[in-house]
Amino acid sequence: MHRLVSTLLFLLLAGCGVADVSVLSRRTSPDGTLVAENLLTGDEGNGRLLIRKKDGSEHHFDFTHGLADLFLRWSDDRTLEVWTEEPQPEFIDSFKLGDVWIIPKVYGRHSHKWRQSKSSEIYSTKNMIMVHNDKILSAFDSSTSGTSRLCILRMGATERPDHATAEVELTAHVNSGCNRRRPCGAIDSRFTLDDRHNTDHQTILTSATISAIPSYNRIPTGDRGITLRGQFLEQNAADLLDKLNGDFITIDFVQDFSDREIIYNIPLLSLKSSIDEFRTCVGDADMLWLRH
Repeated sequence: MHRLVSTLLFLLLAGCGVADVSVLSRRTSPDGTLVAENLLTGDEGNGRLLIRKKDGSEHHFDFTHGLADLFLRWSDDRTLEVWTEEPQPEFIDSFKLGDVWIIPKVYGRHSHKWRQSKSSEIYSTKNMIMVHNDKILSAFDSSTSGTSRLCILRMGATERPDHATAEVELTAHVNSGCNRRRPCGAIDSRFTLDDRHNTDHQTILTSATISAIPSYNRIPTGDRGITLRGQFLEQNAADLLDKLNGDFITIDFVQDFSDREIIYNIPLLSLKSSIDEFRTCVGDADMLWLRH
């Protein structure tokens, strides 16, 4: 199931043949002289790892299929770790691309802490950040095109008014033209953890969800390793909407495939206006329509 979801998300994020080359994610070397990019190439969805210098020269390595859930991390100025869920036959061993050593890594069972089943753990305050109402940001937006509408809710915690430290953006897709009694619905997600205090080495955000709800969020986005995209699927999307009716949510993060969670506890009282607009926009959309 998760490979099918990965493929669907991959096609969605990459544009599905709209461009000859689509950049899925990138990371800049610590000294700023090199950029590594994970690319989708051609109409058949082939993958490419590209190392580009600031002067425009480049080296690349092609593989047979694109990997949206591939993570990049520089361990030093000339060594790049390439993390995939499963071993890739094209690059089992380390190799050199230009003057950069490529080190294949497999994250395997750490692919997503919350993907399989609900967590029953009681959160430890050791890893939990209690967010005060005056440190919470929220916004709502929507748009309509024909029988489809987008309902967008942004929630986050901030250290200062112009900078969100932890943020989640939920985009509900509602389609009233799917020939069913209720509109069809789905929820995409985008998580960001901007940990500016960690400057010792490059980190990568590798898992995220809300209130330990099983979800699929492991598509790295951007060039800083701080953002993931994904989805809440079927029953988990319905559970997420129910959770927004409560007194609080937690935004849960994991970096570098570790077992340590960074959890932001967000009281929902100050978000009530944005959440109410979001729920009104979503209406009675059926998140389980694929099962009916």
